[in-house]
Amino acid sequence: MTSSGSWGSDMRDINLVSTSYGLTKQGVFIVAVAVLVLLAIAILLSVIVMVHHLWSDRDRKRNRERFEGSATFLAPFLVTTDEELSTAVARARAKYGNRAVGLVLRRARFDLKGEVAGRITECLIEMGAVDELIRETKSRRDWRRMGGARGLGECGGEKSHTVLMDLAMNDPIGDVRRAADVFSPPSRRR
Repeated sequence: MTSSGSWGSDMRDINLVSTSYGLTKQGVFIVAVAVLVLLAIAILLSVIVMVHHLWSDRDRKRNRERFEGSATFLAPFLVTTDEELSTAVARARAKYGNRAVGLVLRRARFDLKGEVAGRITECLIEMGAVDELIRETKSRRDWRRMGGARGLGECGGEKSHTVLMDLAMNDPIGDVRRAADVFSPPSRRR
């Protein structure tokens, strides 16, 4: 009786071992599939990041070339008092784009003084750069408002100064108020 009882017990042990082995095999399979899925997702995300960096690098290079070309094209007109600045700006906008020309003019306006600075401000107003920066100062994002304040300070002119003073006194974010105050002309600061 003990021999037949032990035989039944041995069979149950074998069934238990084979069942637990099946569960283990199934668990290993599930973990392996999960690892492969995660690896595929990681590879896909890596490819997406690489494509994004290549694309943005190309855009950055193109923007730099436009800025440099615009600066080179406009430089002779910015240092003279000729009335040709408006026509040169129009040609530069057609060739290099509004953004590049606006950046060059804002930088030149910030660095230059006198009659040339006034003409640059007029060109910036004509091409709509001041209105675009004013729209930025109305953004709900504080970093855009600070950029708009900086740009308006570089543009100069009465319209820009009015908006800067309003920002310096009424913006809810202290950094934006300080930026507007710093970029407004010294004679108009609080």
